[in-house]
Amino acid sequence: MKKGNNFFMQGENYIDPTEHITILNSGNDTTLHHHDFLEIVYFKSGKGKHYINGKTYNISNGNICIINTGVKHYYEMDPNQKREIEVKNIIFYPAVLGNYSTENFIDEVFQDLNLQPYDGHHEYIHLSQDCNKDFFALINIMEHELALKELGYLDVVKTCMKTIMMKIFRQCVDTRQTQPLLKNIEIVEDAINLLQERFNENWTLADMEQIFNYSGVYFNAIFKNYTGLTFRKYLQKLRCEKAKQMLKRTDDTIVSICEKVGYVDVKQFFILFKRIVGLTPAEYRKKCRIATPLPTEPLT
Repeated sequence: MKKGNNFFMQGENYIDPTEHITILNSGNDTTLHHHDFLEIVYFKSGKGKHYINGKTYNISNGNICIINTGVKHYYEMDPNQKREIEVKNIIFYPAVLGNYSTENFIDEVFQDLNLQPYDGHHEYIHLSQDCNKDFFALINIMEHELALKELGYLDVVKTCMKTIMMKIFRQCVDTRQTQPLLKNIEIVEDAINLLQERFNENWTLADMEQIFNYSGVYFNAIFKNYTGLTFRKYLQKLRCEKAKQMLKRTDDTIVSICEKVGYVDVKQFFILFKRIVGLTPAEYRKKCRIATPLPTEPLT
């Protein structure tokens, strides 16, 4: 966080006390500051960095931050960019949306939406992607209404503001739910690749737990959700598929193939193969040989 030049902004200098909200346009860097109002910073175009409570975020088109009261922050735009810089700053008091407190605004909105607040929500929210294509249009409507002040303009502004907040918080939750999901998919895919390469080894759930640092029960749950099979059944099916390939393409004995796919107990292998494939290994080999006979020399 940049040191020095930290100053306090009072809403009474910017916000009409009867409206509780205003929108400022900016294309310049800001200095370190904090304020007694809430702020939504929408980076419509341009790129740079936003420094919030000691954390640094890269910013570009569509990035959005909700800054709570008392949070020290500033942003700097990349001086080398050629495109126009445009930032929309919505500054407001909770009264524009209802009976929220200023200090705990972010957490209270989450609770109002029946969502579980995450760590840090009492300070700020940063979204690294565009909340909605309509976001900028909603801001334009609010600016238009606040400028003309026609009949019912504050009702229109409040409606737009509530829509904006809902879209932001919806995206905020979706983003945090997607990240663990993507991580789970990566872990399952890594496990599948491991099994494909080393299917003949004596793998257990305990091994997966140790390798991927997940409990066996949880690993099995995400594995089944992704593959449709438990870890154990997937490994059994994979070994049978490998055995089928060997039965079809080689003259290896069934006992040898049993060992090559990771089974010591031949009887167990026969039982599993018959259950999964519907035929014994010998029956499967015979069927394949009849269906695809070896090529013969052409008649002369």
